[in-house]
Amino acid sequence: IKFKHDGVCRLVGIDAPEIPRGAKVGQPWAREAMMALEGMMGMGQVTVLVYGSDKYGRMLCAILDAHGYLINLTLLESGLAQTYMLEKSPFADGFLAAENRAKKAKMGIWGLPSYESPADYRQRLKVQ
Repeated sequence: IKFKHDGVCRLVGIDAPEIPRGAKVGQPWAREAMMALEGMMGMGQVTVLVYGSDKYGRMLCAILDAHGYLINLTLLESGLAQTYMLEKSPFADGFLAAENRAKKAKMGIWGLPSYESPADYRQRLKVQ
């Protein structure tokens, strides 16, 4: 997510499917995850909480939507992201619980017959 004056924000504690870029086709559920994120952020003013930065200099953010819901958590609960970098997340326990509920319900990415994590996808494409 790019913010007008503050730089680039990476949602802390989660990793969503990779969107298509150039010749790379992207992953299943990537477009749905992006549309959900855009929808939640477009509902009014959001609150961005910054918890440091990653190795690329991106801010690690938790984002509250206009109603006070944690967008990071909502994406996990919907099966549109998986937990990631939990050591940097102040919400690790809640994030893991949300992911487990989505897995149990086979929501989104967890309903796929075979699922490749975004990290594994990026690594596979890097090697090719």
